[in-house]
Amino acid sequence: MASTSTSGRGQQERDPFWVLEPPKKKIKSSLTAKQFDVFINHRGPDTKTKVARQLYDSLQEAGIRAYLDAPETELGDYFPSAIKNAISSAAVHIAILSPQYAESPWCLAELALMFQTKARIIPLFYHVQPSDFRYIKNGVAEAFSKHEEKGRFPSHDIQQWKECLQNVSCLEGYELNKENDDPSKLCDDVLSAVVKEKQKRKIPFQVAQYAVGLDELVKDFHSHCQRNGQMRDKIIGIFGMGGSGKTTLAKYLFNSKHSEFSGSASLFDVRENHVKGRLTSLQSKLLNDLFPGNHYSFSSIEEGTAYIKHELQRSHESRFLIVIDDVDHQKQLDALLPKDTLNPNSLVIVTTRDERLLIKFEVTVRYKMKEMNPEHSKELFCWHAFHTQSCKRGFENLVDSFVEACGGLPLALQVMGGHVFGSGMAYWKLQLDEAKARLDKDIRDTLKISYDALEEDQKQIFMDIACGRH
Repeated sequence: MASTSTSGRGQQERDPFWVLEPPKKKIKSSLTAKQFDVFINHRGPDTKTKVARQLYDSLQEAGIRAYLDAPETELGDYFPSAIKNAISSAAVHIAILSPQYAESPWCLAELALMFQTKARIIPLFYHVQPSDFRYIKNGVAEAFSKHEEKGRFPSHDIQQWKECLQNVSCLEGYELNKENDDPSKLCDDVLSAVVKEKQKRKIPFQVAQYAVGLDELVKDFHSHCQRNGQMRDKIIGIFGMGGSGKTTLAKYLFNSKHSEFSGSASLFDVRENHVKGRLTSLQSKLLNDLFPGNHYSFSSIEEGTAYIKHELQRSHESRFLIVIDDVDHQKQLDALLPKDTLNPNSLVIVTTRDERLLIKFEVTVRYKMKEMNPEHSKELFCWHAFHTQSCKRGFENLVDSFVEACGGLPLALQVMGGHVFGSGMAYWKLQLDEAKARLDKDIRDTLKISYDALEEDQKQIFMDIACGRH
């Protein structure tokens, strides 16, 4: 039986991927927590090396998170889940329509899901005529004849795919043909359209699924970091162990304050991006967010640093809000934050696991994340374990034991609760023994310094639980 999803019109819509997936397949992707700005829908043999990859590189260099299957799909990912997550999170979809596009059921299923999300779709007609898709003729008609002959896909889905192609052919887009075959100009044009769309759709971050204790946390933060209703300094540091809620607090502050400033920028997962060699992409994103309409792209960190300093000096009268999340090296702050060039009334929020980094960078106002109190810990765990605020009868002692093992760490409470959700008491007891063995006092003390200090097998156990791998 086909799976369904609720559309914005209140109707039940068929999941376009169901016909491509094995029956009763339930595999989670490690990409489910990742967010993308752009999804590039394309048929690899036609366009990957000629257009799609060049477009992807152009977006990445500008600090825009694009999804092009291979670079973002990690070993062990379940491909349909990864693709669906990328499409659902992207604010802009780019459909590269090529001569053999309609032959790919994957491309057609992706396009159907793109239309369901209601996000903007930018078509790119690569050596094809829009009329071929609008009227389902020539090579497009031949491709559908083959789909129908093989009898692999239900008529409902084939009809839906045809309608999506007809609809996308009517959208404003770009054409590449023999007379107009300049991928570089195309990339510039698409980049401009994506940046404008991002600014238009500046959607608040989702702070937390269950915001347990958030009001008290924000109140405590303000009491520590404010004086007479104003921040005590233009740079505020938030530090604490991995999983203690630093990013959650930073997202809340960004959502609640960005409208007070003339410009804002959010740089999350700095440590991970640095490891992947994407520090220049973060530099580009910083300036593209602060100065929409310009397209910054840097070939070196030194070039990016110089541009950031120049642009901030040139706009010294402007007040900016900047979030720099999860830094672990002085080089990252030096590259992203030439602090002496900022307007004194700007606000920069830096999160890190290492307070020493903040001290070295001369951040004088520093807020230390605290462990959740027992009451909030129990409530957060229950939300994830039972999807209710309170404990299920008969599980009281087990819940208390799990909460104690997690030691007031929000991420651990969320992960452990989600891991046992829907399971019986015997499984709970088995997992509690595992949790106590892996999250004993020594390991929790190590976590307070950094998750990175864990042994590799301990990291893997924790990530296995986080990703729901039993």
